[in-house]
Amino acid sequence: MMPQSPIASDTSWRSIPDLMHDPVTIPQMLASRARSWPDRVALIDGELRVSYGELASRAERIGRCLVGLGAGPRTRVALLGHDCARTFELVFGIAAAGAVVLGINWRLTAQEIAFQLDDAECEFLFVGQEHFDKARAAAQQSPKLRTIVAMTGAPAEWSTLDAWLDATEPSTTLPTIQAEDLAAQLYTSGT
Repeated sequence: MMPQSPIASDTSWRSIPDLMHDPVTIPQMLASRARSWPDRVALIDGELRVSYGELASRAERIGRCLVGLGAGPRTRVALLGHDCARTFELVFGIAAAGAVVLGINWRLTAQEIAFQLDDAECEFLFVGQEHFDKARAAAQQSPKLRTIVAMTGAPAEWSTLDAWLDATEPSTTLPTIQAEDLAAQLYTSGT
């Protein structure tokens, strides 16, 4: 008789909400996974491994910092960069703040990016280093944009995500979010 796989005998998945029948928010979904599997790998980014517990902790810190700077429900927070572990930390953190993720297509021109930032009345922009030039040009045309943070390796005028987290006074509370609250704003190529 073959020994049973530890994965096959794991019944912790039973404590996870039935997303088809019990609507939950993005932060609730992550918190559920972090409680059930705090040490399991949630993200793999090259050599980097991030557990559910680490992801939840980092996302909460990002959310509290955004709230500490005045972000909240319906505040637009843009992401411009390639998918990486930081992107997912930010998506979950933005959701924790009750804010709305505005994913910007990195293939757009600076003028098209500026249109989306302005049209969405975006206040915060997190940008990957490969898109600094486009972000800088778009920011000049986006009057509501008040904070730009580099996901990694920042130019002199911006903080890196880690430096921003260290320098920002986090809120002691996060807003109460409902499953029907707006979580993302999407633009299509025809927008």
